[in-house]
Amino acid sequence: MRRVVCHLGVVAIAVSNGTAGECDVFDAFADGDAYDTWVLSATSPGYVYVEETGGRLQFPMLNPTIVYGFHTAFAWSDGWGVDLLQDWSASVSWSADLPDLAFSGTQTSIMFAVMRNGDPGYPIPIDGVSIAAVKTGYYPAGIDTIDIIDWSSGLGTVSTSAGRSWESTVTDFYYDASTGMLTFESSGGVGGVVTSINGSGSTAWLGFGATSSGSPVGSWSGWGVSIRDVCVEGTMVGMAVGACCIDDACVQTIEASCFGIWDGAGSVCSICEGDLTGTGVVSTADLLQLLILFDTDDCQADLDESGLVDVFDLLELLERWGECD
Repeated sequence: MRRVVCHLGVVAIAVSNGTAGECDVFDAFADGDAYDTWVLSATSPGYVYVEETGGRLQFPMLNPTIVYGFHTAFAWSDGWGVDLLQDWSASVSWSADLPDLAFSGTQTSIMFAVMRNGDPGYPIPIDGVSIAAVKTGYYPAGIDTIDIIDWSSGLGTVSTSAGRSWESTVTDFYYDASTGMLTFESSGGVGGVVTSINGSGSTAWLGFGATSSGSPVGSWSGWGVSIRDVCVEGTMVGMAVGACCIDDACVQTIEASCFGIWDGAGSVCSICEGDLTGTGVVSTADLLQLLILFDTDDCQADLDESGLVDVFDLLELLERWGECD
């Protein structure tokens, strides 16, 4: 495992809803390629599906008048997740402009999900929870709810707060590792607490989903059910995570969220300057690694931050010879 040495810090990014966030993963869905960050899946392509278009992650519904049953689509974090042994947070700007439904039993929703022990390519969560804005059909107008869905063993059990929902909003999610609780609050005042995230293991994928069910199912436009941007702050883990140096800061993120020098998946930020090989000791191996990187702008070997790996960095490394503090 390679280690990147920069002065540790956080990176302030202005997200599109106008607030500033300290984002370790950020996506404004503006590059037209959500596959850089998310695995997109669907149970019924052509009915509910997910796509990145118009600066949003959208969940369009097509041909609803002849469709029956349960249909869903999800986007899961691709090769990266959050460490449940550490605190993390996510800020999501989204639209849940769900349609009024004329048929009792018909239901539509958009949700934020945290999945453990599951397959990101699978269309519904396996072990974990979802927080969903839901509209249930009831003539003459639908009923708004916020549902907390427990997906233990792939079977959803729902705790519902009736008469509460959100439409266009920013919703903040906060995970407390000491208690295992996930709290959420929207700019419209809707909030709640998830007491636990079921499943085992310390890694969880984050995702978004939309569902439509009933006889027939409801319909909506993709713009009305969509995610505008997402900012995640915390300890990122997974095969796609690496070190990103921006000015004098180093963050663990994915390549799509690195707005500086990306050192590759598997590289990590380090507080021990000179330990280029990640052994905990500045030694001959690190000296050889620096010589390999000589005359480059490699972030891990540019110890004096001059923009070039040169003899001054060699002298800096020799000054740090020995075990790391």
